[in-house]
Amino acid sequence: MEKLCSDNHALRLSKELVEVKDYQKVPQAKFTRVDNFKITVKELEEYNQRANTDSMFVGTLALHLIGPEKLKSMSVTGQASHRFAGYKKADGTLQYPATEKIEPTIFQFICDKLAERVAIRVGPDNVTKIRTLADEKLVKRYIAQKISNLRKVNRSLALAAI
Repeated sequence: MEKLCSDNHALRLSKELVEVKDYQKVPQAKFTRVDNFKITVKELEEYNQRANTDSMFVGTLALHLIGPEKLKSMSVTGQASHRFAGYKKADGTLQYPATEKIEPTIFQFICDKLAERVAIRVGPDNVTKIRTLADEKLVKRYIAQKISNLRKVNRSLALAAI
């Protein structure tokens, strides 16, 4: 009798689980559209599929929103590098001056889209992991790396032309 009750209970729970999946009551994350930016949900999903890592996704978004030529001349913070602060040209001007900062609205948009990407991957209920993997410091690092890579390509093309 106890085994029969246990089997009935297990069967009832499995049917409830199937109902939940059928009615899609399980929360799912997806990309959302923002009116101020010229990018569609379909493009976001395509970038998500093509990018193997979060850094690739962020870099692709930055390229799409800003453009490669403008992105090369920018920096994440807009401040001059502390590492090369003492480097000056012969005329006394800074060799590495401050550059244009990425607009805060674009930066926030990229952060939000990375958070949506992580939520799609790990589930929307896992807030701690989403916050960890979509942290603003990480996004800044990803964008800085993309800018650095663009500048390296530019330098290597210039050297090849010589």
